[in-house]
Amino acid sequence: MYRICLILILLILTAPTQAGEKRYRVEILVLSHLQHEAIPAEADSLRDFSTALDFLTPEVDESEKEGLENTPFDEAESSSQVPEADEANSADLLQQEELPEQPWADVIPVEQMSNVMSEAWRRLRLSAPFRPEQYLSWEQSANEPFPLLRIHDLKVVLIDDPYADLRKTDVIEDQDDRPEADKTAVFSDRGRLLPGYALDDAISELAVEPELPDPSLFYRLDGTVMLRRTRFLHLDVDLELRQPVFDDPALAPVPIPSLDSESTEPTSPVPSSFLIHTLKQSRQVKSQRMEYFDSPVLGVLAWITPFEREDEIEAIGSPEP
Repeated sequence: MYRICLILILLILTAPTQAGEKRYRVEILVLSHLQHEAIPAEADSLRDFSTALDFLTPEVDESEKEGLENTPFDEAESSSQVPEADEANSADLLQQEELPEQPWADVIPVEQMSNVMSEAWRRLRLSAPFRPEQYLSWEQSANEPFPLLRIHDLKVVLIDDPYADLRKTDVIEDQDDRPEADKTAVFSDRGRLLPGYALDDAISELAVEPELPDPSLFYRLDGTVMLRRTRFLHLDVDLELRQPVFDDPALAPVPIPSLDSESTEPTSPVPSSFLIHTLKQSRQVKSQRMEYFDSPVLGVLAWITPFEREDEIEAIGSPEP
């Protein structure tokens, strides 16, 4: 009888609390070593990290299109500052359509740095041998599935657009100012008509073509991070720092394509190869402790804060006493 009571007590003590779902706030700060003698690897192609969840690609506002038309990619401002509220909201809106398709739909981007990371960023900015490159913060569940997040700057070194020719065709068709009523109806279109379905409505629907996938963008700093929990917490870091190489060094960098021009193809040649510095590590980490991943060129600071969903997080960047 006593043994049964003891087992019941142990089960009660070890059972998860019902106060709220346990979650983590994860903060990642990528830095680079300015004084190094590391020899980069050379590759003809770049790894594509676009399958990871991306909160850092901003949505281009219509009023900003003219200013972006003549801005070269290498002069585009790197997202090296804390994301502003508007940019974070835009990134959140971009992910609303994608999140339901992901198994980790409860991942939430966080807009502001904690006190700990803010101080780390400030010190790196003032230091001579280091430079802060990018910051990313999000909240996730402590349970599977664990999200894979993309972290990158905004300096694009390569655009891969398999649908460039189709986009050019679409632009030409859009310039056709003939009214819809004057366009010829194809006989094969009538085969999809249903009883009681208007011909004009059918033709209008058939004229709406599905949107083409966006071009794949490869950034100067690009990679993924993942926080996962088994028995202990583990952080997986996979980052690359890329430098394009041109056959002719005098070639200008690839300019950003005009967002309302007739062509989305870059006007400069594609790089012949890339020089790449890599940081790829996976190891156990602890919460409320600054974790450091290092390589000859790249480094990562990670700060992880556990909490429960119902809890009000106050002074989240301050370590526990």
